[in-house]
Amino acid sequence: TFRLDDNCVALVRDGNAARQNFTLGSSRGAALATAEAGAHAVLRFGPLGSEAGVNLSVGLGGRYVRPIAFARAAAAVGNNGILVNGDSVAADVGAVVASRVPDSLSTFIGKAGLVGDFLVRLTWPTQGFAFEAMVANIGSVTVDSVPRDSYHFNVSTTSLMEVKDSLDSLKARAVKDTANVKVILPRIVRFTATAWANRILQLDVSATLPVHGDFEAPLAVDLGTTWRFVRTMPLRAGIVLGGDQGLGFTGGLAIEGRNMYWQFMGESLGGLFRSATGVGGRFEMGVFF
Repeated sequence: TFRLDDNCVALVRDGNAARQNFTLGSSRGAALATAEAGAHAVLRFGPLGSEAGVNLSVGLGGRYVRPIAFARAAAAVGNNGILVNGDSVAADVGAVVASRVPDSLSTFIGKAGLVGDFLVRLTWPTQGFAFEAMVANIGSVTVDSVPRDSYHFNVSTTSLMEVKDSLDSLKARAVKDTANVKVILPRIVRFTATAWANRILQLDVSATLPVHGDFEAPLAVDLGTTWRFVRTMPLRAGIVLGGDQGLGFTGGLAIEGRNMYWQFMGESLGGLFRSATGVGGRFEMGVFF
């Protein structure tokens, strides 16, 4: 995940006509690559109480996860920012970067962790309603001997060439420290309600709770519809509330079979058409045994 503060991207997006001062703000990013193996099981019960009663599904599983690459970057505390006016540029910015990659593909860079996944789903098939709660990716891994470097850029000039030369000669200062880093995995806590009035239309509402730590993400609520005019090729459309971009829109197509599915989705973030502040895409594939 990588996030640039609006005070940083405003220079590129809006130029310096309306304002001349810009900062890195809370810009930060993190990346983690892992190798893992695990097993999951789903237990199904029901109908409970009567033939029209609720069906209960309980899923649980665990994964053995080892880190193979890690990086973390954030704006340094005390940045004075960037000043861009008509004839001069002044900048005093800094960043702290910590990263560790393996020496070879067969080398792990830290201690493994056990990660848990859980799911409970209640379905009332005769009433056309279902409720699901999922908690996934709960756990952490430890990356050994991660070096941390500080980068500092300071220039005040009326020459853009001097700015370029300063960027070209940018060097990391001496490594501040090397330490083991515990990385909390990006957990998923999601509640979903589903209703279907007939074979064509299905409505889904889901709320994904905020994530903290390196892979921080805000609360997001998804309102989705599925239209099955052709049973094996459902059309999907929806609205995303919250998240990083505020209001967003989604749409896509799926291909569903007895033992597999493919799904292609597009996203307009922060608005629709010209008012959008970003776009996204998603591809999903599932195979059932």
